[in-house]
Amino acid sequence: MKVIKAILNTKGLEESFGDITQEEKQLYKATFDFIDGKEALVGDWEQETNEYSMIGLINQIENKEFWWLVEQDPFVSTYESREEFDKDWEKEEYEGPGCSIMLPTNAVKIIEELKGANKV
Repeated sequence: MKVIKAILNTKGLEESFGDITQEEKQLYKATFDFIDGKEALVGDWEQETNEYSMIGLINQIENKEFWWLVEQDPFVSTYESREEFDKDWEKEEYEGPGCSIMLPTNAVKIIEELKGANKV
């Protein structure tokens, strides 16, 4: 997988989801609005999917908040409380929600491919 530094253009991305509840739409909107315009690392699996996988935000404070927002989705959440999440984050034991966050190519403005980082 290639690792790419990019700026995200995710505002309104929740509109592309099909049959979701209003509650899910609000959560996805909050998440996509939060990361919109931010620098991030994304993965390019070099498959013909027209998507990148989200690795994380460059700013580590924002990155932590992004992953906490992702953890609010009941389908992928692995935490009962913010306290549990914070403990794992601080101990660098946070493993993510167990699924990939995929972003369409039009939501990713490539800044550069990171050399030597394509073996993630």
